[in-house]
Amino acid sequence: MSQTYANIEIVVINDGGYDVKGLIQNVIGNVSFTYVRHETCRGRAAAANSGLVAACGQYINFLDDDDILYPEHLDTLVAFLETRAEKVAYSSVLNVYFVGPMEDPGSPVRDEVIFNQDFDPDKLLFENYIPMMSVLFSRSILEKVSGFDEDLELFEDWDFWMRLSRYFIFHHLDKITAEYRFYGNKGMQLSHNLKYEYNPALAKMFEKAMPYINGRVWLHFLDQGMVGRLKQEQKKILLELTRLQKKHAELYAAHERSSEWGHGLKS
Repeated sequence: MSQTYANIEIVVINDGGYDVKGLIQNVIGNVSFTYVRHETCRGRAAAANSGLVAACGQYINFLDDDDILYPEHLDTLVAFLETRAEKVAYSSVLNVYFVGPMEDPGSPVRDEVIFNQDFDPDKLLFENYIPMMSVLFSRSILEKVSGFDEDLELFEDWDFWMRLSRYFIFHHLDKITAEYRFYGNKGMQLSHNLKYEYNPALAKMFEKAMPYINGRVWLHFLDQGMVGRLKQEQKKILLELTRLQKKHAELYAAHERSSEWGHGLKS
């Protein structure tokens, strides 16, 4: 992980996999790091909590082993938090899709910017638009919010952000500084579906969000959230359909006039 911000503490959590401490040492050379290995696989939330316990730095940023941070990622976010005396900031992220597996992905087949949204704590109750690696936060926030819920197999980061958003503003920096990578599949939800029981996990997440949802939040979701966006897309489609129908009527009328003119010449 090459970063322009030099004052970095590296904590590696190995959640029940083969011991790779020697491999990590070979990759990063003389850079010191803390290595924590779970004897058995305990899940993503437990791994994240082990990282929180092992880390000593003022700021914390997570990174899964299949995603990447651009060199200026930490520099950008640390500078913002330091100059503004804020607690949480996040950048924009580029989704990159590969046909092959992580071990041999080949060239990317496509990319897209999905995660480039300003902070909205109400929207966060219904959808997670903030990838885990994009967020840098002060460890002081842990005085308000406990760690990750180890009962969740999926969406543990979403749950953590949701609870954190009840106390702190997340400041969005409109700059792409990380890649969220997908291997072997073309879609994000498809990737999750293949590995997890997606719908039961999503239902469990919504149950956790229910105590924060009231009438105002529902109205906001219907207007600005996923439903609101679908309504806006429907409106655009209907406008385009009206335009095409008008164009079709104009072309048909022109064709009729042309046919009548041609018929008149023959007469």
